[in-house]
Amino acid sequence: MQERQGFASRLGFILTMAGFCIGVGNLWKFPYMVGNNGGGAFLIVYLLLVIFLGVPAFAIEASLGRSAQATPILGMRKLTKKGNGWVLIGWCGIVALFMLTSYCVMVVGGWCLGYFAKILTGSMKGMSAEQIGVTFGEFAGSNSVFIYEIILCVLLYLVIKRGVQNGVEKVCKILMPLLFVALIGLAVFSCTMDGAAPGIKWYLTCDFSAITPTVISAAASQVFLSIGVGMAVAFVYGSYLDQQTNLFGNVTIAAVLDTIVALISGFIIIPALFTFGIEPTSGPSLIFVTLPNLFNQMPGGHIFGAVFFLCVALAGFTTMVGQVEALTSTTIEMLKWDRKKALIAVLIALFVFDIPITLSQGTGILNAVTIIGYDIFTFVDFIASGLILNIGALLMIFFVAFKWGFKKFQAECNIGAEMEAVRIRDWMGIMFKVICPLLMVIVFIAIFKSYIG
Repeated sequence: MQERQGFASRLGFILTMAGFCIGVGNLWKFPYMVGNNGGGAFLIVYLLLVIFLGVPAFAIEASLGRSAQATPILGMRKLTKKGNGWVLIGWCGIVALFMLTSYCVMVVGGWCLGYFAKILTGSMKGMSAEQIGVTFGEFAGSNSVFIYEIILCVLLYLVIKRGVQNGVEKVCKILMPLLFVALIGLAVFSCTMDGAAPGIKWYLTCDFSAITPTVISAAASQVFLSIGVGMAVAFVYGSYLDQQTNLFGNVTIAAVLDTIVALISGFIIIPALFTFGIEPTSGPSLIFVTLPNLFNQMPGGHIFGAVFFLCVALAGFTTMVGQVEALTSTTIEMLKWDRKKALIAVLIALFVFDIPITLSQGTGILNAVTIIGYDIFTFVDFIASGLILNIGALLMIFFVAFKWGFKKFQAECNIGAEMEAVRIRDWMGIMFKVICPLLMVIVFIAIFKSYIG
């Protein structure tokens, strides 16, 4: 069994945690969620939910990890006892994490690597929107995607086998600054194009009449996916922290960086769409069908497009590093395996689980298979994101509010923060004991109803 490692520096922890948060959800899903849910109306709801639900829940999860000094399942056993119902928090986190890593990050990450190669080589240049749609359909469920997924698995193995400090932390210290620089450059380019101003205005202007239960549900779902609440990674990373670390301050910074990247992605895509007269309501196909069409119309579009898809792939990779590290560490503690054996087993299991999901997309051989009316990809999303993830998050918030108690949570979070301004104050008790549980119940009901129609 491995000796529990810690992070080498505060910056390393912040960038590693931010690397987990910042993923394909920021650059793939956030822009089309904005487009489908009223632009600024979605944006204001999203920001409010980040403040009043996302950051508090993220801090709760990390504080449980540091207090337990163990991965989620064994950690919750330490904080309660084996067989106690609260241990379900750990199981929900790990099961949801496994499913989300496989269907969301590996599949979409494989698509992004493939599109990076296609756009960089100019193979999609001159295609019409219809031709691009056909190309994506043929590629999405093809065997070619597995090649890119295997590349991701190999890269993950090379990073994570080196451990927390020498692998996970070092990679995030390098990739996160590069990602921010590239994204800011793309945003500046997009916002300074002729015709971008209406898109910026639409993106930032809130029509309060457009805020509906559907918009609130969509924003809440995106907050949880983007920040990574209930996915067990914050629990694992929290367990690596020492008693000198300002947990709440560092977690807040990571969540803020995640939100900034989401906002920047909107500034990259929305103004460009308006510039070329393309509707922002394209849905999940936005970056794989609509954007390549946009890149074909832009001067230097193949360079812009290649850099954009490289950014999405990098963001997805840093997320996968955190997710696979959490799954690997849990396997090590539960089965008493060494890191190499546990890591190989996790990567093989993720890839095998991913095979039918990939083949259910586009023109894949399983694209006609449905489960309770959903294709395989959407069904797995419903089980993981719609049910398990939210059940675990709901239990976690209730555990701190009514079992562990606000005072224990406050004391844990404030260890190492005595001399800093960002810490849990007494007046925040109302947020953690009343507002967060109430919001979580409302969000859980709204998200569940959105899936079952």
